[in-house]
Amino acid sequence: MQMTSKKSRDCDKETTTIAKSISDLVELRKQSVNNQTTKQLKYECMLANLDRMLSKLPEEVVEDLNMKFTNMAYEEVKKIQDL
Repeated sequence: MQMTSKKSRDCDKETTTIAKSISDLVELRKQSVNNQTTKQLKYECMLANLDRMLSKLPEEVVEDLNMKFTNMAYEEVKKIQDL
């Protein structure tokens, strides 16, 4: 009988440890999601519209456009900085 109760206690400890770990992970995930939702993009609406349009194109075209957009934005930033 003692072996069964020792095994039972060990199992309870393991279950408690696993449950605590899962609870901690859930809490970390909630904190992460809260941090992401409070930090909004300045041009979120514009980017959402762009995302809808880009989703209609093949991936290769989207990758090329991404490079073009990024390069165009970078050039504009450099122009402003050089003034």
